[in-house]
Parts: sequence; C-alpha cells; structure tokens
Amino acid sequence: MKRIITTALLLIMSFSVAFGYVKKVPVDQVKVKQAKRHEPAPTGEVHNANMLPTPTHDSRNSSSFTLVDSSMNGFGMVSSATRPIVVTEDDNWFIAYRQYAGYPGITHGQLGGAFSEDGEDWTSYNNVNCNQCPPPWGGGGFGGAGSAQARYPSVMATDEYPYTVWTEYTGLGTDGSYGGRPYYTYDEFGWDGGSFPEPMDVDAQYDYSKDLWIASAEMSLNDDEGMYVANVVFNDWTRASRWLFHSEYYEDGFLIFGEETEILSETDGCLAGVEEDGSYNSSAVVSMTPDGLGMVGMVGLFAGGIDDASDINNDHTAVFKMTDDHGASWYGDDNSCGYYHIPEEVFSDIVDTNFSEPYVDECEDTETTMNSVWTYYEFDMKVDASGNPHVVLSVMPCDDEFCYYLDNTGFYHFTIDRNYLDNPGQINTATGWNWSFVINGSQTWMFEDMAANSYIWNTQASISFSRDTEDIVFITTNLAEVGVTEGYDDADPYDCVEPFESYPEWSQEIMVSKSEDNGASWWNPMRATSTPDETGGVCPDGYPMCGPEEEYPHAAHWGTDDMVYIMFQMPNWDVNDIGDLTGPDFMNFVYAGFAEVTEPGEEYGGGESCNAAGDVNSDEVVNILDIVGIVNHILGTSLLDNAVLCAGDYNGDEIVNILDIVGIVNYILGNGRIVEDGSYSINGNTMNVTNVAGIQVDGTLISEVNGNDQAYSDNGKTIIFNMNGTLETDTFEFDSIGNKIVATLSGDVATEISQFSLTAAYPNPFNPSTMLSLNVPVEGHVSVKVFNISGQTIATLADGFMQASNYNFTWNATDAASGVYLVRAESAGQIATQKVMLLK
Repeated sequence: MKRIITTALLLIMSFSVAFGYVKKVPVDQVKVKQAKRHEPAPTGEVHNANMLPTPTHDSRNSSSFTLVDSSMNGFGMVSSATRPIVVTEDDNWFIAYRQYAGYPGITHGQLGGAFSEDGEDWTSYNNVNCNQCPPPWGGGGFGGAGSAQARYPSVMATDEYPYTVWTEYTGLGTDGSYGGRPYYTYDEFGWDGGSFPEPMDVDAQYDYSKDLWIASAEMSLNDDEGMYVANVVFNDWTRASRWLFHSEYYEDGFLIFGEETEILSETDGCLAGVEEDGSYNSSAVVSMTPDGLGMVGMVGLFAGGIDDASDINNDHTAVFKMTDDHGASWYGDDNSCGYYHIPEEVFSDIVDTNFSEPYVDECEDTETTMNSVWTYYEFDMKVDASGNPHVVLSVMPCDDEFCYYLDNTGFYHFTIDRNYLDNPGQINTATGWNWSFVINGSQTWMFEDMAANSYIWNTQASISFSRDTEDIVFITTNLAEVGVTEGYDDADPYDCVEPFESYPEWSQEIMVSKSEDNGASWWNPMRATSTPDETGGVCPDGYPMCGPEEEYPHAAHWGTDDMVYIMFQMPNWDVNDIGDLTGPDFMNFVYAGFAEVTEPGEEYGGGESCNAAGDVNSDEVVNILDIVGIVNHILGTSLLDNAVLCAGDYNGDEIVNILDIVGIVNYILGNGRIVEDGSYSINGNTMNVTNVAGIQVDGTLISEVNGNDQAYSDNGKTIIFNMNGTLETDTFEFDSIGNKIVATLSGDVATEISQFSLTAAYPNPFNPSTMLSLNVPVEGHVSVKVFNISGQTIATLADGFMQASNYNFTWNATDAASGVYLVRAESAGQIATQKVMLLK
C-alpha cells in the first residue's frame, strides 16, 4: 500500500548545511486529504503593521516586483488552482486578491483588483465585489447585511476587458454548507477604466444546494464565431466533483454562461470519492490557448488506488480532459473512464532513475528501498501554444511503510504531445510521456511552519510559456533560502529522538527555473527575490518565526523568451485577527512584477550551494585573491572545487576563462567606465593589442610584461590582464599562438579559432547534463558523439556540415547510467576527445 506524509519525517540526506537526518511518515498517517476550510471569527486583536522590505533581485539576471496592495487572510493565492494574474500580449496587466480594507470592523471579503501597463506602476481598485449591492448578493449572507465575502479569485482577459471571477461566501447553503456562489465582473470601461458593474452570476441556475469554490478561469477567441469564450471551473464542497461553466454569449464584455457540466466526477465510481474528512482529489484547473486548445484537470486518485487495486492507475496522479473547440466539448481516454492521466510507468521510471539506491536510516539502523511515489496537492497544469499538456507536481518517494523527503524529492515536470495521448510511446521519447526533475524541495519540505504543518503545504509551482518560442518554459516556485542552523537547542539535526522542526532564520524566496527544450532539462533556478531574514529569530508574541517569506507564487500563462510575470504575497506578522499561525492567516503584502531570466542561476538543492559570483575563496569578498584562484584554475595549476566552480563562472556562461577575470576586474575597479573598442593583430607568434582588458591564449609568453599588466603562464596557456582596466598598445611574443580570447573591458570578445578542439566539459562530473564547446576552424562535415567505455555509441550530439565557428553542445544523460564516457569530435581527419563522468 502506498502512503505519504502529513507530519515530520526523519531520514538521511545531504546538502549544503550537512543535515544528518531527513524525515519520514508512517503509512497510517499518510494520504493527507484536501479538506475544506472554515475560517473562525476574528479575535479583535491587532498589532502595529510594519512594512516588510521590498524584494531585491539576483545579480546574475534581473527582476522587479512592486508592492501593489495588502490582502487580509489571503487564501485566494494559497490554492495553486486559482489564476490571479494575467498579462496580455499588449502588456496590459491585471491581478485580483482578497483586499485588506482596514481594521477593525471591516470583513476579510473585499475583492481587490489592480492594473498596470508595465508591472511596475499600478492602479488598485477597491471593493470590486461591491459590498453595497442589493440582495441576494452581499446582503444578509455570512457576516451580515452589506458584508462582502469574496474568496479565491481568478482573472482572465480579452483584448478589451479584464475580468475577475470568484466565490462569494454567503453562509446560506443548505444542510449547513457554506453556500459558495460564483460571480464575475469586468472593467466595463476597458483596461484601466476603473468601473466594475454589479457582479453577475456565473451559474444562472444557482441555488443554495450548490457550494462552488476556488475559481480557475481562462479566455480564448473563437475566430469562427467572432466571439470571446470563457471557461471557468469550480469545486463543489457539498455535491463533490468539479463543475465547469462555458460561456455561450459575449457582447461588449458581457458574458452569459451555459449550464454547468460535471467535468471531473467524484461520484461515478471511477475517481476516489469524498470521505468524511475530505477528498484525495485536488482543486481543478483550466487552461486554454488563445485559439481554443485546452485542458481541465486536477491531481486525483482512481477508485481502489489507495489499496493498489485500481485497474486504471494506483498513483496519485494528474487526471485531466482535453478540448479542441474552446471548451464546448471535452474528451479523454475511453479506456480510463474518459480521463487522461500520467500513467504508473512514468512514476516507476522516476523511482528507478532517482530513488533506486537503498536508503539507510541511521537513527533506526534500517535499510529500505523505494518502490513508489506520492504527489501532493500543490501542482499546476497548463497547455503550451500547441495545446500540449504540461504538468508540474510535488513528488516524494515511498516504500511500503513510509514516504521520505530524500534528495531528488521536489517539483517534477511532465508533458506529452497531445496527438499521442491516446496511445503514448516510450517514456522520454517524442511520442511518449516526458518527465524531468526541476528543483529540489527536500530542504524546505522537511521542516514545519508555525502551525506544525510541513512546508510542502506552503510551497507551490506555477508554469508559464514564452509567447514567441514554444520550447521555452518557466516554472516559478517558492523554496527556502538556507539560513543559520546553529544555536537552536530545539532544532538539532542530529537528534533522532526529537529532530528539529524549524530554523527561524530561514526565509522562503521566489525561484524561477527555465527550460529551452520544452522541459527536457532545466537551468539552475534564478533567485528572483532576496529579502534577508534580519530578525535574528526574535519575533513578536513569542512566534518561532517571523522573517520575510515570499509565498504562494502564481505565474501568468504567457511571457516572453526571457521574462515571466509573477504575483506572490508576504505575511505581515504584526497583523493577525484570526489566531491561526499559518502565513495566509495574517495580513499579507501583495507583490507583482517580472523576472528576466537570461542566464542560469546558482545551484540549488541536492548539493552544495554556490558562493556569490566571483567569490571562489569563500571569504565573502570579491577581490584580487579570487582572480588569482581563477587564474590558477584556467592554467590548470590548482583547479577549483566543484563547490565553488560556479562562483568562478562570474559571467554565467558556464565556462571559466579570461572573460570572468575581466568581469571581476571591472567590478573591483567600478562599473560604468567607457573605453575605446579594443583590437588585436597577429604576425607569426607575435600579438599586437590595443585597448583590451584581457587575453587568454594557448601559448607560453616570451616577452616580459611591464607596468601594471598581470601575466600568468603555465601548462601551455597564458593569461594577461591589467588591473587599471585596459591594456593599451602592447606587443606580446609567444612560443606559439593557438586558440585565443581577447576581451575589451565592456565585455566584447574577439576570438580566432586556429585548431580543432573541444573545451573542458562543464560541469564535470555532472548530473544530468553537461556542456562542451567545439572549435571548428574549417567548414566541413563534423560529428560529435558520446561513447561508453565499451565503445558503444550512447548519444549523437552533431553529425553534419558545419561552418567554421565555435559551437556549444549539451548532453542530457538522463537515460544513461552512472559512469565514465568519452565525447569524440571528428572532422576532416582531426579528432578531439573529452572524458566526462556521470554521477547519479
């Protein structure tokens, strides 16, 4: 029987702060169910509201987030199913959230909205759900007459209008239900018109036997009908199941929805139904391309799956349907009760690949082998521009008794070409389901928040796609930035009896992972926010934690090749009128903005984290000592450890060379200095340079270098740079001149390739991918292949005609076994080889 965790788990793992043990959960405490939440009445207590610092940005890329507004008990963003941010192709932004409207005496149900043209300057709108409107809306429901009670908003948009869709908590439901009633409104004066009419029913046939919650919505344009189309999906907390509303009429922003459709059923015997304390099935999401290709789905369990007795699937998996006609009709796999799903074979492949080694529990002196996984309820599903489904799930390995927060526990990405859904091919092929590991969540999830919940409930992942290049995918998450671990007596990582539950000085940050190959591989994540915890663990009212926590990020469906649009919230720990200690129960600051991801960030999780860029000697200062370390690495006299190799890659191009030295020199001397364009010429073994900042050349220096010029030579390589910023007119003689890099202070590079060669693989050893550069001096046929030690061809990276140039290749060895491999490049009788080691 598969099982999963609800509380602390206790196991071994290894990462940057060298924890001794991980956590696990017994089977009888597993299968945490998605339960409804009834909020208690306010306590009447309030503290002074101190503004949290605005997030800063990562030095390698860029990001900009604006404090838009404040939210009270912001549970709308806690559900990963909501869609609270939209950004159109014309750069119109709109967000929605539960708005803080003052205290005391004001409810938590004001609906806020905000508009921007650039994600930096915002106009906020108050009380979009109109709490003075007449009954039955907002008049005499839960909270009394004129009391607004908006919950779980989503947004959508046409070219002309922004919309918000939400649930109004009426308290009028039959049989003690909450009486959740779905509404929508839109800015009837267009973008930034500031006029939202009285809310309108999504369900024209609503009665209080229905209890519809957690809106997920998206809009498309039906060119054949000349009409925008909206699709909205809700959970029903009384009748169970997931219910979809499809608009049938549109005019000047006004929508009329048709009858509800039970799109995902918990009552037909195919999916696991509802038990007294909740459901194993998550909230539902809907996603649509602008031209009407879409999906609707959830994380679900098939009937019998809890006991491994399902004929369809025994895993907690993505369950969904597809549409080709803007949501007018939906279809799935007829052999699986009309649902598509991620099959068991995919999860088995994850176990075999990432969790195959037996786990030794040093606390209990036992050994176990993982045989399954469990996926939690924090997920996302969206379609790309071709309508292909993409799913991100939080995945944890399990044996027969426990599930564990091991290394490689984290967020995983899944996708398949929609044309092969009915008959998938082999895993990780063009016709089959493809999966990839995105980011390690174990460091964050193994700890508990102030309410004694695992942080797996506080983190989520959100998918976004480039409008321009279909293979570019982003996944935005919030995970812990490692902080201080020492000095907490009740937080001993080596205590097997009472393992730690939290580190007060850890802080959640927004992380953005980018893929340029449709999710097959992912860059190291960019840390899009960096708000340090400066509390020192000293918190008001005796709270164990109170630092700045960027939580519950949501990414807009569409971005650009380099930019993803994000919304998130941060608790204000000084204001809590409910009494619960989870972040959303406090007043929250609502941020929105963008992350521009042009280069891989620092390594996160599963290994040692990277120092600040350039700090290769780990003294927290970037200076000449770091330059010396990088020089010795390039010359091969003293290689940098893998733990700091990424710091040596100052410019983030995955190669450590003279360009990184030039960047550090420029940093030390001060940015913004302008120099003339550099140039160089070669006559035999003599190089003449003018106004350049650095030279790296295959050849041993003969002439003496004078003045402030710094020259280093060893192993047939020479590096020359100048701490004053430029090498003016100089002549250097070498015993030979081979490959060379000549860089100006501004970072421009002039390269001349004189021999057929492969650069050193980076990283090496690696898992699961490594990159090599190939110098091709003469055009012709070129092959680049990977061989195992038995001489068998494992992969072909290139095989065809190439112009004379420099080429970069990435080998993704996800399907290969650990071991030593040989990369062999060949052209016109010239051969270059490189050994690489894959460690899994």
